[in-house]
Amino acid sequence: MTGEDNGTWGDNLNNNVFSIVDNAMGRVLSLPLAGADVTLTTTQSQNNFIDLSGTLSANVNVIFPQIGRTYFVRNGTTGAFTVTLKTSAVGGATVAISQGDALFFVLNGTDVVQETNDPWWAMPIGVPFPIMTHKGATEPPTTKGYRYVKLTAADAYNTGVLTSETVSGSAPLVIATAVVSLAGSPMNGQTINLWNTEGRSPRPNLPIGTLQMDAFQGHAHAPPSGQVGFITSGPGGSALVGGSTVAALAATGGPVSDGTNGTPRVGIETRVKNEAVPYYMRIK
Repeated sequence: MTGEDNGTWGDNLNNNVFSIVDNAMGRVLSLPLAGADVTLTTTQSQNNFIDLSGTLSANVNVIFPQIGRTYFVRNGTTGAFTVTLKTSAVGGATVAISQGDALFFVLNGTDVVQETNDPWWAMPIGVPFPIMTHKGATEPPTTKGYRYVKLTAADAYNTGVLTSETVSGSAPLVIATAVVSLAGSPMNGQTINLWNTEGRSPRPNLPIGTLQMDAFQGHAHAPPSGQVGFITSGPGGSALVGGSTVAALAATGGPVSDGTNGTPRVGIETRVKNEAVPYYMRIK
């Protein structure tokens, strides 16, 4: 039997197939970092476990080829600087890996995405949700490949990702909006309402995006129990009932108890029982 690889096919198979598979399955690349970006070679990128070390003198990018695969990366560097994982693709998502972290990452040829052992990666984009930061819960970090906004006007958490903020009106009729300004976000350029500042909450409704202020359901008042009607008077006039004069009134008195359900609670808005909790939303 003859062929173009006669006598060498075993070496070719080992070098071009089996060694690559061995690396991808579990070989470790020890990669020292200092102050310059490092672009992985094809051979380096074939390793499954990338172990970062060294003392950083500047922020460093570790740049992967535009391939699709998973990696386990450990950041054992020291120094008061950051390590960011990215691909060579322009505009792809990046991930800053904190010193001491050992995490799985997925590449799709453009983006570097941390596996979902970071719960903030699992949250879908465009879903507002509350966090009880006043009870010790922490807000999403701002240094990862993903990005969240806090739905609050003039909040430092949103620096660099929201523009054109406007706040108008007075409580409870406040309108607060901002425009998402973040390259790579599917919401880039969209105007969003800042619920925390407005005191707004979501509700199922059509058409989607409808904004409503608080409201009191239209209604009428029945006569007091045991009575059959009211006495009214035209402007400036009066009515006589049993020889007594009944003056025309411009308004009724304030709400009083009906004798069963307690003293009515009043305020500047109609609302349900609640606890003030800040809302956040992922935008990238």
